[in-house]
Amino acid sequence: MAFRRLGDDLQAQMIGRGRPWIRPVHGYVLQILRRRPTTATEISALLGVTKQATSKLIDQMVEERLLARSSCCNDARVKILKLTPRGWELLKEIESATEEIEQLWAQVLGDQRLQSLRTDLWAVLCPQGEADLPATRPIW
Repeated sequence: MAFRRLGDDLQAQMIGRGRPWIRPVHGYVLQILRRRPTTATEISALLGVTKQATSKLIDQMVEERLLARSSCCNDARVKILKLTPRGWELLKEIESATEEIEQLWAQVLGDQRLQSLRTDLWAVLCPQGEADLPATRPIW
């Protein structure tokens, strides 16, 4: 429920910031590409959607100048996707909106309880003490 609420609140924040076309799936793609450039096939697998659906989404994000395509050095047929400066800017804006939502949560829970919640969730998501959170995928 909290995950859904965060998504709904984030969507409202993006609408309020003049970006009503941003959907949760855009955020997932930005998060995937934040770690490193990759292929549409890998994005498709991580999102759990068809290559056709991924291709359509990527075309839209390239058109919006959030992503850039380039040929792979080993195989020109393979296209590598990476974030553009505009994509990085949007990712930072989404993170800023998320921080604003967390501040509202802190007003309800208090800073200490929110930090405890964050620590507990990290322990559940990274039980072996991993430094990075595992990749997230949409709940369709």
